[in-house]
Amino acid sequence: MDKEPLTIQPINILDDTSLERLLLDEMPDQIGKHALGSLDIQVVYDAEKTPEEAETAKSMANLRDYFRIDEKIKDTLASSSPIYVDNPYYYDGTGYEEILYKSLKVLDWQFDDLAEKFGQLVGGSDQIIKKKNLLIKKTKEDIAIAGFDFNNLAKICNEDIVGMDEGFMREISTEMSGYYLWKNPGKMIDKVNTLSELLHLAHMDIQSNEEFYSKLPKWGEVRDDGIKYDAYGEKTKHSSDIFDAVASALSVERVDELGNNVAPAELMQLYSCDNITQLMIRDYGHALSIEIDTSKPESAIIRYNIPKVINIEIVNKLPGVRPVKHSNNRVGTGGRFEVPYENLGKSVADFILRVPTDAMIKLDRYSN
Repeated sequence: MDKEPLTIQPINILDDTSLERLLLDEMPDQIGKHALGSLDIQVVYDAEKTPEEAETAKSMANLRDYFRIDEKIKDTLASSSPIYVDNPYYYDGTGYEEILYKSLKVLDWQFDDLAEKFGQLVGGSDQIIKKKNLLIKKTKEDIAIAGFDFNNLAKICNEDIVGMDEGFMREISTEMSGYYLWKNPGKMIDKVNTLSELLHLAHMDIQSNEEFYSKLPKWGEVRDDGIKYDAYGEKTKHSSDIFDAVASALSVERVDELGNNVAPAELMQLYSCDNITQLMIRDYGHALSIEIDTSKPESAIIRYNIPKVINIEIVNKLPGVRPVKHSNNRVGTGGRFEVPYENLGKSVADFILRVPTDAMIKLDRYSN
């Protein structure tokens, strides 16, 4: 006997939480948002909000959804990796092949969800879907050719799904242009060879898109003699501590480790949502971007991207950095490390002060 379609009556959303997020948080991953297509759902935002307030609420809801989907994709990618297969003899080729096919099935609709939110935030969702389809098609073909050999399947997983090429990572860093990430978006997406690289590319575009900041509520501001520091999004204890510490450190003249006088940084922007705080600081490595992930209870994860390596020796001393062998001021890099929550804001500020500033480019030119 066929079940009648489920109908949910119109609901007033009184804050910036999306109904889709509320539903998906209670749904198994295997169901996904596509199961919502058969539901007759109407969402009505608070009628008392102005159009500007409603747009801000929508942007915050989309941002939360984007980060939620981003984390789910990372979990799916990690679960497909051969390093999580405890015993390759127990998971023979047949078993691991099934794991990979199931992962691809989930990743297919997860990337569709991601592309939808990406398009609502900054546009360009069609490129993500097109590239995702090509990558999944190629991976399925490679799995079919590999047969049931575990080592061959593990190699395919690394090369098609979870791997991230060092040269690709560097080129992403190098292609950043100020706060506007891509000089040529099509150029970079054409160089994506794995689903992990596609996720990273989309994430970096969100992280480094200045236009997107203007759509979020502002909760912090510093103005003083050419200084412009702003904080957007959702104010949390961690994001507030980070903003205060970084603004205090960047707003004063100082002497770097080479004995050079460093003027106050003119421009810094922060945005935060749930457990993610992201920073961009101009004139440090050209346009330094940092992401602080506070979702883990034991420590905060700090990921950073330096578009231009101004001083190789100093950059290669940074914690968790991808080492650079040579630089002409047009090569970028990045890295990842963890810090305890105690004095988190100061830890982030101290790290930023270790990144070479653009002023060193001029010093290097005169010294050659």
